[in-house]
Amino acid sequence: MPVSSFKSSKSASNASTANEAPPRGKAKSRFAGLKPAEGGAPMPSPGSYRMQLVSYRENDSGRTVIIKMRIVTIKSGGEGQFAGEEVVCLQNMVDKFNVGRKHFLSHVMAAAGFESADDYAEFDPEGEFAESLLGAANEYSDRGDTTIGRYVDADVSKGNDDGDGGYYRNWSWTAVADEEQPNV
Repeated sequence: MPVSSFKSSKSASNASTANEAPPRGKAKSRFAGLKPAEGGAPMPSPGSYRMQLVSYRENDSGRTVIIKMRIVTIKSGGEGQFAGEEVVCLQNMVDKFNVGRKHFLSHVMAAAGFESADDYAEFDPEGEFAESLLGAANEYSDRGDTTIGRYVDADVSKGNDDGDGGYYRNWSWTAVADEEQPNV
């Protein structure tokens, strides 16, 4: 029930006392101008999936890429997941050996339909296609090249404990043949 329709039988008591100075004006709320957070999609349980790409975005700090996908089929595992469910892959992009960026490029390569790193490098020698998926304006975005709506196969395995009672996910990506792609 919205708070505007909630009526309490109790009233708030005034916490100020005679020894306190009166307020100097209305202070700005720390919530002013904010919109409520949208519910985030979960990370999938270990398993083998066919996924359809929904969106890419970087978090506010640019340290993590959030890949949102919809489960098309569960090939194995996937306990608690269901076809049609939206899930996310969180890819850390900041580490001293560029491992995160290499993992993201593995995803982009497979999502774009390339099976070999050499073929992908020929298509995108400067790494600008991956940048265009994250919102950069360049020749790929100008042409409208994207992986949104395409299928990609993903194997998700359990990684190390995250220290909060959960675990990290290890992702392995495989291209899906063009003839198996939806009409996007």
